[in-house]
Amino acid sequence: MAPRFGKRRFPDYQRLGRAGRGERADRMLDRILAEVGRATGARTDRLHLFGYSGGGQFVHRYAMAYPERVAAIAIGAAGWYTFPDPERRYPYGIKPSPALPDVHFDIGRFLRIPAWVLVGEDDDVRDAALRQSDRLDRRQGATRLERGRRWVEAMNAAARARGLAATYYRFIALPDADHSFSRSIRHGDMAARVFECLFGGGAEASARLPHFPWAGRNAAGTFF
Repeated sequence: MAPRFGKRRFPDYQRLGRAGRGERADRMLDRILAEVGRATGARTDRLHLFGYSGGGQFVHRYAMAYPERVAAIAIGAAGWYTFPDPERRYPYGIKPSPALPDVHFDIGRFLRIPAWVLVGEDDDVRDAALRQSDRLDRRQGATRLERGRRWVEAMNAAARARGLAATYYRFIALPDADHSFSRSIRHGDMAARVFECLFGGGAEASARLPHFPWAGRNAAGTFF
C-alpha cells in the first residue's frame, strides 16, 4: 500500500498532523488500513513501513506513537527526527504536545522496533527542502547524513540505558547517492536494503519486485 498525502489536505503530515493544520495523517492511515483489510482480507495489525524524506519523517513518528502496530521500519533520508528525549516537547522530543493531545509515547515499546536509516553518502547539501535552524543544527546536525547518524546513536543509547539490546537501530550510508530517490535505488541498492530490513529478504527478495513507475521521479513523500 502506498498512500500519498497531498499538501492541501495534509500540509503537516510529516509530524502526523496538528490541530488547525489540515487533516491528521496518522488517523487517515488507520482508515486506509481498515478499508484495505476489509477489501482484501489482508492482516493490517502489524505494519512494515518505509518512507523517504518527508515520508521518512512520518514513518518514524508513526512508529514511535503507535509501536503496538509496527513490526519494522526503514527510513530513507529524513530531514529531521523526533529524539527519545522525554524533556523536550514533541516533535523534537517525546514530551506530550498540546497540538497532539491524544498521542503519548511509550519509550520502552518503540525502542524495540527494528529500524534502519538509509541516507546517501553524498546527501550532505543544505538545500531549501531541509529544515534549518541554529537550534536544530546544534542538536541534530547540519545535514541529512549527520542527522540520521545522530538519531540512530541516540536511539541505541536510550535502549542501552534501559537495559535493552542496542541492536534494533542501524545506520547505512548508500554509496554514490545524494538526496535523489532514483539514484538511491539505482546506485545505492536501497530497495534491496529496505526489504532486508523489513522482511530479511535482501537482494533476492528485491529482485522479484515489480517495476514501480514513480521510482524515477521525485518521491519525497512516498512510504509503504
